[in-house]
Amino acid sequence: MRRSRHKRMLKLTSGFIGRRSTCFRIAKQAYIKACLYARRDRKKLHAVRKRTNISALNFYLRCNFNVNYKVFITALRGHNVVVSVAVLRYLACVLRYTRLFDMMISEFIKGC
Repeated sequence: MRRSRHKRMLKLTSGFIGRRSTCFRIAKQAYIKACLYARRDRKKLHAVRKRTNISALNFYLRCNFNVNYKVFITALRGHNVVVSVAVLRYLACVLRYTRLFDMMISEFIKGC
């Protein structure tokens, strides 16, 4: 039982440097810390992507409609429309040539 548990942990930490990959106790601590760092960085990456999406959408709205992001989101919520920022950015920046998104924005902005 102990041997298999130790082997499993040492296999998980095989790419680490020094005793972090050879000594069970230190490898276990290093693995726990690595998992914590991975979770923190996943959350941080999500926040960075969301910030990037909001700034890109804000730029698109300011250039084409003279409206900022906050006013647009308030108008959407006033019409009970719930859409993620990533989807809005995709519609605005990637599908902007279809004019469908532009018509939708014009309708929402007229109301506010």
